[in-house]
Amino acid sequence: MNNYTGSMIKTINRFCKGFKAHLLPATAGLILAFSLLPGTSQADGRKLNAEEVEIVSSVNDYLNSFDNMEGYFVQTGPSGKFTSGRFFISRPGRVRFEYEPPSPLMIVADGTWVSIENRQLKTSEHYPLRTTPLKIILAKNIDLLKTADVTRAFRDESRITITLHDRGIIENGEITLVFQTEDMTLKEWIVLDGQGLQTRVSVSDLVTGIQRSRKLFFIKKPDFPESDR
Repeated sequence: MNNYTGSMIKTINRFCKGFKAHLLPATAGLILAFSLLPGTSQADGRKLNAEEVEIVSSVNDYLNSFDNMEGYFVQTGPSGKFTSGRFFISRPGRVRFEYEPPSPLMIVADGTWVSIENRQLKTSEHYPLRTTPLKIILAKNIDLLKTADVTRAFRDESRITITLHDRGIIENGEITLVFQTEDMTLKEWIVLDGQGLQTRVSVSDLVTGIQRSRKLFFIKKPDFPESDR
């Protein structure tokens, strides 16, 4: 694996987790499924209180209220460098992140595979969707209490924040999702990796309910053995 490919893998893990995250989520993104009991946080060894469980449940309701979402993102990396672009989500399983020039990056998930494409070099890397943090935010039914270690949930008059610990993708890392209290709109997510490096993704101009053609999420299937599919 060359340095550029390694950088792409780190980018998709950070970006998609949240979206968890969406998503999202590095996102990044987001998280491999853990066998957790509802309402428990194994990351810090305590149970969430009733208010925290209610907050997370309200976020689940919001994330499950739409199958299709698109909008604009601005990503700030650990070095302070900005990248931006548009994203399109079609649950279950499909997403497209189009980075604006000068970034050559495009990330597409077709329901089975995730493709990280360098449009300048005309190269691409493929990874099973189930092994990336996108798995959580693109699930048919999102339940953060079952698929992540929720360590903190907080709500005030202006924002709701939920912090999730993910041992599966980023060792000793965490992702914080930020929503607007008034209408539950997703505003940003912040990924902190095990080395203390922070990636922030802010989203805007969100639109739900537009069903895009599946051609938007098409990727050329990798020629892997059947056992890897």
